[in-house]
Amino acid sequence: MESKMQKPTRRELLWMMGFGSIAIGAIGCGGGSGPTTAKTVVSGIVRNAADNDIEVEGATVLIGGKSAVTFTRDNANAQNPVGSFLINDALVGAFTATVTVPGKPSQTIAFQPAVKAGANIDIVLIINIGQVGGRVLAPNGTPAADAFVSITTDVGSISAITDSAGRFLLENVLEGTPELTASLGPASAVKTVNVVVGYTDIGDVSLIDDGKTDPPATANTITGTVTDSTNAATKLAGVSVVLLRNDVQVETTTTDANGKFGFLRPIGTYRLQVLAAGYLDGDSGVFTLTSANTPPNAPKVVDVSLVPRT
Repeated sequence: MESKMQKPTRRELLWMMGFGSIAIGAIGCGGGSGPTTAKTVVSGIVRNAADNDIEVEGATVLIGGKSAVTFTRDNANAQNPVGSFLINDALVGAFTATVTVPGKPSQTIAFQPAVKAGANIDIVLIINIGQVGGRVLAPNGTPAADAFVSITTDVGSISAITDSAGRFLLENVLEGTPELTASLGPASAVKTVNVVVGYTDIGDVSLIDDGKTDPPATANTITGTVTDSTNAATKLAGVSVVLLRNDVQVETTTTDANGKFGFLRPIGTYRLQVLAAGYLDGDSGVFTLTSANTPPNAPKVVDVSLVPRT
């Protein structure tokens, strides 16, 4: 790829391009007065990352065993923009699309969430980028929900939180062989992946539990509370708090019922990233942990206030 700039996410592109209101026709509104069954309708748009995210005309999109061709400028209209597609009766549960541009090799592109019964209208498929997906397993072999997964590239870090099935999808990853890290509490894993254009499924990543603390101690050296910026009395429970040292993720935890979190780390320079559904991502900014914050002294207190999404 010519540019190494990070690209917007699919959902960001939808709103930037005014695609959030694409028409999909009436769903489950057949004629007559009898009951109708809602169809599975998948609609979206195909863009080309190698050409400034321009819409891709005349590409065949195959999702869940059903296919459609993206609209060209000659047959597009207000309800069906250039590069858009609409597929009926795709297999529920499908999460990848095969996109074939005439005269070019096919590419497999993943998307989230997977196809569900009814209308799926927010899918943007971007060809000529790298994607990495898979599943994170806890040390006991069960899917690890809410695990933190990240890849560090030449232009920064790309991260995601696993869903209830332990699955994740990292998008806009540059081609190469970066290291992927996954963590949940004291358990973590590191895996080198070979990223190519299209979707790279790396399968299962198994976490290994490491109960060792560094340095050995019983008290936290970093503590804090996550609150709602509109009401400081609202403590946010179950929020993911990611600890980075020199911009490299070293540990992650979740807030307790009172919005509190803690880490036991040695002296150094750190930063916190806080991720919560319904809120903008929070960032503590860089702070330094010194000997004054190590036991038996009081820990470093770093509170983070999150701004609700509007």
